[in-house]
Amino acid sequence: LQIKQGIVSEATSLAEGDTPLDEKIKAAISLQQQWKQVGTTPRKPDQQMWQAFRKACDQIFAERDSAREEADHSLQAALKQTTGLIADLRSAVEAASARDASADFIREARSRFAQLPQIPERAFRDAQREFDDLLGQYRKLMDLRAATERTDELRQLQAWDSAATEFERSRQAGAGQAYAAPAPCFEERLANPGPPPALALLTEQVIAAELLAGVDSPASDQELRLKIQVEQLQAGMGKNPAPPDPLALAEAWCAVGPKCWDPEDVQADAQCSALRERLFQALEKALNL
Repeated sequence: LQIKQGIVSEATSLAEGDTPLDEKIKAAISLQQQWKQVGTTPRKPDQQMWQAFRKACDQIFAERDSAREEADHSLQAALKQTTGLIADLRSAVEAASARDASADFIREARSRFAQLPQIPERAFRDAQREFDDLLGQYRKLMDLRAATERTDELRQLQAWDSAATEFERSRQAGAGQAYAAPAPCFEERLANPGPPPALALLTEQVIAAELLAGVDSPASDQELRLKIQVEQLQAGMGKNPAPPDPLALAEAWCAVGPKCWDPEDVQADAQCSALRERLFQALEKALNL
């Protein structure tokens, strides 16, 4: 009886104490085993002690069940928060357009994902995979926006070059209208006009753009194209040069002028217009490679 009374006392202290729950459970199971090992004792006191012992054990296991229930509730809430974030992100990506895509969206999404509560490893891997896939889709929109902006910039340069050429023609004819340089690449050309460039120089610029874009040049330019290719190979021999920026080639074209010739040389103006069209078509294709 004294042994069982000690077991009851220990179980009661354990139930009412602040021992970590895992240790409580292990201790309660150990006490149950000890109780069995003691064997039979006088019935009446044994029943009284058993009721007290069982009450203490029930309290301990109820605490375990409550902790499990709370942990499960927390887990379900964490999983719901995670799936909710992924659903919100998916909806936002599906509704997004290239025009509005920005790095701020990526930063905010990463911040929200990093603040999610802990969930089981497998569930986290699944969420991470879907999260990364959605951000990948959004980055494609950002890339499309950047490409669109660069294409718009290229087309603007083409329009400005045409406008600058019209100004140069009017200035050649004696008109006094002013025309401010629309971009830095036009400043020297418009401020200090010299003789018009050789069409061969403009043709070389066009062929360089066509080589960059991987498009064919007219049969009449094949000899010059081959010459430029050889020069590029020789210049890059033993190196690994980065390809030129299409916008830089466009600015180099815009810097050359005045693009107007003797009024009687109508053919030169027409050739320049055709070269301009070839160059900007090639550069736009190069932007989208």
